[in-house]
Amino acid sequence: MTGLVSLVGSRTRIWTFFAVAISSGCVPSQVPSLDALGTQGYALLEEGDLVDAMRRAEEGRRRAAGDAAAAWSFLVLQAEVHTARREMAQALDILMDPPPAGATATARTRALMTAAFAGCYMAAGSAAHSPVDSDSLFREASNIALALNAALLSDEVELRRGMCLIYQKNYPAAEVTLQAALRATRAHGLEHLEARVMGTLGLIRLRTSRF
Repeated sequence: MTGLVSLVGSRTRIWTFFAVAISSGCVPSQVPSLDALGTQGYALLEEGDLVDAMRRAEEGRRRAAGDAAAAWSFLVLQAEVHTARREMAQALDILMDPPPAGATATARTRALMTAAFAGCYMAAGSAAHSPVDSDSLFREASNIALALNAALLSDEVELRRGMCLIYQKNYPAAEVTLQAALRATRAHGLEHLEARVMGTLGLIRLRTSRF
């Protein structure tokens, strides 16, 4: 009888420990996969949480050690965070080396788009030639995204291309590009990206005083 009471008491203490641990958040959470880390990083980037987006990118690179293609995809995310911070030189430094064997088409597209955008922005800010051929990079990025049939990626490439044209003060071409992107985002049901395109079109109106 004493042994039974002792066993019941032990089990009660164990369940009490787990109940307290769960309520206090002390139970270790499952470690996210590399894919989940990348998804989280891009979601945070989209929300404007650049600090945590960079943390996900750095964690992904550490955990992908030994897998060059996976590690490079997190480098691309780091470059995108740098562009969001307007740290274009740092972004280009990251993207200057060619992608490793096995790099995904999506990561390659994002790298091309980001390098094109960073180069365009730098040239506009310094009145110097772009350190990269932004037009060619945008074109290549667009071709890969279309081949992937990746609507979100393809529309984002066109948004970035339109923004580049604004920086170049080529407002007519920017409007054509962004109006096409607006139609595409609406057709694809990408409401958040549609809002970004509309905001960028508004920037053209602001710069050309057309309302």
